[in-house]
Amino acid sequence: MDAQQEQVQSWLQRPGEPHKWFIRFERYKLLGSRRSLFTAYQHEREEAGKPHTRQGAPQSWRNASIKYEWESRAQAWDLEQIEIETAKWEERRAILREKEWQVSTSIVARVEEMLKFPLAAITRTHQDGDTTIQTEIKPVRWSLRDAPTMMDTASKLARLAAEMATSRGHLDVDNMTDAEIVELIKKELGTSPASSGKPAALPADSSTNQPTDNEQRSA
Repeated sequence: MDAQQEQVQSWLQRPGEPHKWFIRFERYKLLGSRRSLFTAYQHEREEAGKPHTRQGAPQSWRNASIKYEWESRAQAWDLEQIEIETAKWEERRAILREKEWQVSTSIVARVEEMLKFPLAAITRTHQDGDTTIQTEIKPVRWSLRDAPTMMDTASKLARLAAEMATSRGHLDVDNMTDAEIVELIKKELGTSPASSGKPAALPADSSTNQPTDNEQRSA
């Protein structure tokens, strides 16, 4: 163990430090915010079943605490515990941030997939030689107003993961037109911290859901 490590771990038993006094130092050290020589002395007497009538720690305790630097060693141990606890919470926060990021990207991917499907059944007709082929595209169970809310949630999770501010204006989608919602989704897919790469293209005329010349809408 080098000198620097010895200094950092100064709370360990020192060469020549009697075991009896090191045990008493350990008792003193573990008192934390209630730490005092008299309290450590009282606890030792109580555990031994001995009465204590003194108003302070014996002089022998005072001498040992000075000789073996109890106060500074206990403070060094306190700092070590703070660093250990801080490292634990930093690791927990990192795990949580990663989960938040994964969930946010999953939500964005889900919204992009949702936008690829119509809100109503569409029958597409095309000719293959003398054969007329009809393809029915069934709608998924979602509302256009679901997408902005999901994007808002994804953005908040992503911002939490990236340790960015999460305060954003409330999305009042009930008072927005479909066209406004689509524009909002386009903007979110392009600027959301959870969005990566080029945003998925929205279907043409998705704001009005109008079929093309070769499409017939069925209820």
